[in-house]
Amino acid sequence: MAILQSKRPDDDISAELAELLGFEDIDLVMELIHNRSQIVEQLAVRLSFSVNFYYYPLHVLTQK
Repeated sequence: MAILQSKRPDDDISAELAELLGFEDIDLVMELIHNRSQIVEQLAVRLSFSVNFYYYPLHVLTQK
């Protein structure tokens, strides 16, 4: 996630991802770069929920 959150240019990030994932998965790398902001946003929301869920019982999180 840190790679996708980086402020570096897409070319730098795609090169790093290609090295990590392998150049045979270049289509996946391009897809990750293309949807990078949405991926980071969704992961942040999900991580935030899981952290809150860990610290607060479900009934506290769902009260209106």
